[in-house]
Parts: sequence; C-alpha cells; structure tokens
Amino acid sequence: DRYAEMALNYERLNSTSNDLVFAKVEVEPVIKRVVRQYAGQFIRKHIALKCDIAPVQVLTDEKWLAFILGQLLANAVKYTESGTVTVTVTMNKVLKVSDTGIGIPYADQSRVFERFYRVDKSHSKEVGGTGLGLSIVKHAAQYHGAKIELKSDPGKGTAIAVNFTAAK
Repeated sequence: DRYAEMALNYERLNSTSNDLVFAKVEVEPVIKRVVRQYAGQFIRKHIALKCDIAPVQVLTDEKWLAFILGQLLANAVKYTESGTVTVTVTMNKVLKVSDTGIGIPYADQSRVFERFYRVDKSHSKEVGGTGLGLSIVKHAAQYHGAKIELKSDPGKGTAIAVNFTAAK
C-alpha cells in the first residue's frame, strides 16, 4: 500500500491539475499527529525522538506538510540504528528533521532528491523503499515556494531542512 501511495503522490504532484489547497496552518498539531503515527517505529528500534516546535503558522497544504514530515521521519528511522531523531520548527518557519543515522556519502548527496535514486542499491530489499520519497518531498516543497537543504556527514547523520520563509 505504501508503494502505491507513493506512486499516486508522485503523479498528483506532476499533474497539471494538482489538488493543493493552501491555508494558514498551525504547524504544531500537524507535527504532533505525524509524530504519533511513527512513534511505534521509534520505540521498536529504541531510537529517541525529540521535538522542538515553535508556535508558528505556515501557508501550506496541510496534507502535503504531513506528507513531507512523514517521509523525512520514515527515512530518519529507516537509516538510524541507534541514537536520536530530532524534529525542529523555528520561528523562521524552518522545518528540520535530523538524525544520528548512517549519513549519506558525499558523492550521493547531490542526487538523493532525484526520482528513483537509491544510495545503496545492494541494501534496497533490506530497508525497502521506492526511491521516490525525497523526490516527492522536494517537489512538494517547491510547490510551496519553500527551499530544501540537505546536510549529511557519513557515519554521523543527516539533516534535511525545509524553509517555508519564502513560501507563497
């Protein structure tokens, strides 16, 4: 079901008649709802999940904001064996998910937002995934007028930030 949902989301964003509905949204309740959906995965892997959320509103499509965060959390828990995943929202309207996971090799960092790109294809069956998640996150962020930034240090972790400051 997750693969079908990912393909549908990809098609929806690439459609000429997308269904984004922009409104001012309180970020905190959306984040809390999405974090609850992923809590079981963090508990099973004994990974700490921290949240530091400023009380801000963002002009966004709420379901796409939830998708963006959900995908970032899914990747963080998938590629973190121990340590911490942190969700941060600043007063400057930057949503960031950072982890203490395996990180992304420097040579792959410029390509992780390409559709169907997988960093380590030899482990694809172990961790699953379509290679579409971060591509859809990038496109959803662009529809919002937001900028996306990746910082990763192999062996130490990854942080992906979505800056909604310039959003519509």
